[in-house]
This record gives sequence, C-alpha cells and structure tokens, in this order.
Amino acid sequence: MEFWSVGVAEFVCTWTKKKNSVSARKHKSTYTHRHKMPKSWVTPSGMGLEYVRKLGEGTFGVALLVRTRHGKQYCLKEVTVKSNDDRARAEVMDEVACLQRAQHNNVVALIENWWAGSGAMRFHILMEFASNGSLDDIIKQFSSSRRFFPETKLLHFVQEIAEALSYCHNTLRLMHRDLKPANILVDQLGTLKLADFGLSKALTPGTNFCATCVGSPLYMAPEVINGEVYTFSADNWSLGCIAFELMSFRSPWSNVDGTVPTALPALIRRISFGRYDVEKRVKDKYSASLFSMVDWLLKVKSPSRATSQNIVDLLCLRSPPDGAPAPAAPAPAAPAPAA
Repeated sequence: MEFWSVGVAEFVCTWTKKKNSVSARKHKSTYTHRHKMPKSWVTPSGMGLEYVRKLGEGTFGVALLVRTRHGKQYCLKEVTVKSNDDRARAEVMDEVACLQRAQHNNVVALIENWWAGSGAMRFHILMEFASNGSLDDIIKQFSSSRRFFPETKLLHFVQEIAEALSYCHNTLRLMHRDLKPANILVDQLGTLKLADFGLSKALTPGTNFCATCVGSPLYMAPEVINGEVYTFSADNWSLGCIAFELMSFRSPWSNVDGTVPTALPALIRRISFGRYDVEKRVKDKYSASLFSMVDWLLKVKSPSRATSQNIVDLLCLRSPPDGAPAPAAPAPAAPAPAA
C-alpha cells in the first residue's frame, strides 16, 4: 500500500479494489480559480453582496467573507467546475444536497446557491458565517498558551459534535467522512457548527455501509484506513480522536511530543491496533469517566464502538446501554455537623 501526501493530516485518498488488492492514488484537484475575482454579487433572491476578504482556499474551492449593505456577514464558497467534468459537478451538488436537507443548530446553515458563467462554470454556495474560526483554531490557542480546557467545556464541545453527528446519522442517514477540528466551525456565540460536507456520503434506507476510503488519516477509523467497508461508526471514531485531541492537544496516534510517525505504515499499525499513550499530566487533569468515554469511541471493532447517540445520552446523564461505561456518580454529600 503506497500513499501520496504532502502532509499526513491533510492527506485525502481514494481506494479502489481490484483483484482483492487495495491501491491509493493521488487526489488531484479538479477545480481552478483563474478567473478574476468579482467584488460584488447578486443572489437569485435579489440579495446584494460585497466582498470583504478571503477566508481560505483549498482543493474544493475558495471561501470568501461577504456582507450585505446592512452589514450582515456570510461565507461564500465559490467553486469553478469545467462544464465537462461530471465528477466534480457531482461532488459539488452532493455537498449542496446535504446542506439543503440539514436543519440543526450544530450544522452550518445553507442560505442560497447558484451557478454562474459558461464553459468553466462557477458554483456559489452562500452559508452562515462562523466568526470565531474553527475548533482547530481554538485548540491551537489553548495549546500555545499551555492551558487545558476545563472538563465541563470539553464535554460541552463533544456533546455538540455528537448531537450534530446523531442528527446526520439518524435523521439524514449521512456520513460526514472527514470529521476533524478544522471542519468544525465556531460562531459568534461559541456554538460549534459541523461544516465541509464535500466528502460526505448519503446512504439509502437499504444501504448501511460504504467502501470508498476518503478523509484525513489521523482521524480515520481502522476499517477505513485498511480499505474495508464501514458504517456511520467511522465518524464516531473521528469524534473519539477529537475528544482525545481536546485533552492532549495532539492526536492519539502521534508521538507523545506531538510529532506524527514519518513512516505511514507505522501510523496505520497504531490506528489498526488502537493503542495510544496518555501523559501523566493529562491523566491527572481529567476524570476517569472522560477517559472511559474516549476509550468507548476508540474501540477498534466498530460494533463495540459508541454511537453518537450513545455519547449524547451519556453526556445528558441518561442511562447508557448495557455494557457501556456509565457517567461518574456525583460525590456523596458531606454529613451534616452534629447539633
């Protein structure tokens, strides 16, 4: 198995099975941004928008901060797709279809979408703007200042992500497939918003698994990184990786100093066996019940792994299913002093 990647954390691969073998191929961008960037737009509904600044650019397009004449800010994602590129067009429309169906406080909201141009057509996706960046930004801020997240705040983050996943899995029957801190946005109120559904996959009622390997390796479940079929449980593994990162400011599959194994087969072995180390300072900071929850999410065998709804129930202090770790019981009250 050979991987092509500039950075492991940003690696995106597509596995195809031929004659019982698995191969990885370099994922090449099918999008270009050579046209002159406009400074204003008018949406199909008649809303006027003006350019403020670029938010970012990647394989799947460019993200811009725009605003209305009243000052309301939005994120405008612009993707250029060649008119004869059916695959790229399908990927763009899949993301839009996912966002159009989603109506949840922890999933980024789609406002409008439209096509423009001819030949190399530009597709625009207007979404709500999360002004506080991403969860990845917050993790880096805390890590650089050498501050731990309070456990209550950490659990609140995990619960919001779990609620978004539970909605996607159980209501939309949608796998995100690229869940990581950089794809979780934070709005002005501090609410987490699941975003970037470019690699997501909707499953029909009669289908419960997927076989295409996509995503970022440090957050890939064992069954995904080994080219096996997988289910919604792969997203829950990614949630476990994020929960660990919120505690330790590193991936569970990195070295204790935060560096990633340079040999990708070594990384795959770590993920496949599900073995990770926790520094003493992290163990001393957080409760045993939090580590039990992370262990439950990082079960190598997917049938034994916690579901997103399990985590929601656990963090709402409901009774978890039989065999699952229960939340820590509150400490008994101190006896009243003698009269």
